[in-house]
Amino acid sequence: MADLRRRGIVTKVRTLKTGETVGGIPFTRGSLAHLLRNRFYIGEVAFKGEVLKGEQPAIVDKDLFEAVQAKLDEQVNNHKAKWTKSEGLLIGRLFDDRGSRMSPSHACKGSVKYRYYLSSALLQGTAERAGSVRRVPASEIETLVIKSVRDHLKPAQPIDDRSLVHTHVARVEVQPGRLVIQLAAPPSTLEVP
Repeated sequence: MADLRRRGIVTKVRTLKTGETVGGIPFTRGSLAHLLRNRFYIGEVAFKGEVLKGEQPAIVDKDLFEAVQAKLDEQVNNHKAKWTKSEGLLIGRLFDDRGSRMSPSHACKGSVKYRYYLSSALLQGTAERAGSVRRVPASEIETLVIKSVRDHLKPAQPIDDRSLVHTHVARVEVQPGRLVIQLAAPPSTLEVP
């Protein structure tokens, strides 16, 4: 994404009446997918959940548009499959202290694999939006969260770690020197130094 920013592939910067500027963020994969799903290009308009014939002429062949939709759907399904098989137990639930999601990643040195979570702001090339804790070792934070949740809930029935996180952990925020764990069921918040 930093490469996109260097090449100028960012959203348009606009100045509001208040003098504040908005925009200038990298044009990412999500933005592109949203653009490619716009039915306007085939002469249709989506309105309140319905797809209606638009007044504008189609500028893209409908077969090509449907082929692109099928490819996008396939990528979404593949991404979800990878997500559920990921080693990252906290995927989708871990955030830095500025609200940026932290994504699992890894590095290999020889035959050793080092897993960690990395602020998505860094992955998108916007390091200035990253929190004060930008990267955390995966096994350490996962162990700490699982131990804290187990100690707090004291489950009566045996439950594996992935199910425990999936069922009970809504959000984990990494702050300097502590974790804030929001539980989904039953709703509560834990602070772990």
